[in-house]
Amino acid sequence: MDLVDSNLTRVLSVYNREVSGNAALARKGIPDRQSRKQFIEAALHERRAKGLPADAAQRQYLEEVFTYFDSGPVGGGVDVNVSRAKRITNLALLNQMGMTQMGETGAQIAAVGMETWQKHAKTVLNEMRTQGPDGPIAKELRPWMGDIGNEHMLFRDDLMLDELKDATDLNTFMGKLDFALGKGQRLQGYASGFFHVRAFQQKVAVISMADKVFQRIRNGETDMVAEALGMDTFTLSKYIDSGDVEFDADGFVTKLNMANWADVDAEDFALALNRHTHQVVQKAMAGEENVWMHKTVGSLLTHLKSFPLTAIRKQSIRVATGHTPTAVATLLMGLATAGLAYEARQLINGRTDRISGEDAIKGAMGMSNMTGWVPMLVDPAAAMLGMNDLRFNQYGRHDISTGVVPTPPVIPTLNKMLQAGGAIN
Repeated sequence: MDLVDSNLTRVLSVYNREVSGNAALARKGIPDRQSRKQFIEAALHERRAKGLPADAAQRQYLEEVFTYFDSGPVGGGVDVNVSRAKRITNLALLNQMGMTQMGETGAQIAAVGMETWQKHAKTVLNEMRTQGPDGPIAKELRPWMGDIGNEHMLFRDDLMLDELKDATDLNTFMGKLDFALGKGQRLQGYASGFFHVRAFQQKVAVISMADKVFQRIRNGETDMVAEALGMDTFTLSKYIDSGDVEFDADGFVTKLNMANWADVDAEDFALALNRHTHQVVQKAMAGEENVWMHKTVGSLLTHLKSFPLTAIRKQSIRVATGHTPTAVATLLMGLATAGLAYEARQLINGRTDRISGEDAIKGAMGMSNMTGWVPMLVDPAAAMLGMNDLRFNQYGRHDISTGVVPTPPVIPTLNKMLQAGGAIN
């Protein structure tokens, strides 16, 4: 038994990642590791032919890109002690993740419109409240997209598979600490409401976009959002003409009849919906974060900042360079829902001194998908110029830890923990 990993949860999570990653590569014509090597050699050969660098650093970069699709850590992983410090910090600071996650709702509403979003939000909320079966659209999509909203059951973030180089022996003290930290993060996800809020948002995002796409096609509207997601609206229109896509009296889709679709059309449609879901309910997919952010130094410096950093490209730039009305709606609706989430969180915490109009605007910009990166740019610049009154974050001391180059959150958090004994005395 010493040679067998008895942690069944970890074994299944590793297996799920390995299978899904290899399947994704195989779909693009890279079915095995030999094909990976051939791809890398061809890429380096092309760079040499163009007079571009093709040295060991370039080879290492390409090899590390493929680690996104494996079951192990990305780019070699993070030092185990840094990973422990980050998890301790997460447990100390992220006890209201569910409330923060609710701030993302605006992007989903803007993508499909309030009427369509509201209809499906009510349905999904009732299904989750009663623990009843999924609606007809979700049932039809399940063979292509899996059990929507339950990814926390398949891909366990608390196992830190993207980071940890090796699983610590659970017979050691540090192994037991790692196990406890993982369980703590898992419990935190449930207790804070994060898993429930994200599941709700993902279900609504998938179903409402599947509905809205066919509404727009039926009405003869140009759907730039769907086309940006990779949907072929001309191909999808034939399923309206054939009667496979059914609508109710109010014009909403009630059934897709995907059993009658061509397999390639059903798969492309599901992939586009998946792409949409992980944009409006933001999640960094393979390659959407720099490999450096998954290594020890990069992981430490970008801790609790990876969401707004990823949102610069995944939300702000992608939306802003698309359909202008949609971009404006996403910005305004995102600020509105983020502002509500900020105000609610302050009220729950009893911080009525932080709910003025100015505070609400600053809080909304900090929590919104489209503008979350703005405070990261403005605060250091204001500190550099000695204009601290212009900073978004006005809480705490304006000293070296919150100045031009902010200290990684793990350091002040661990400092406070080490001072706990003195505070008790």
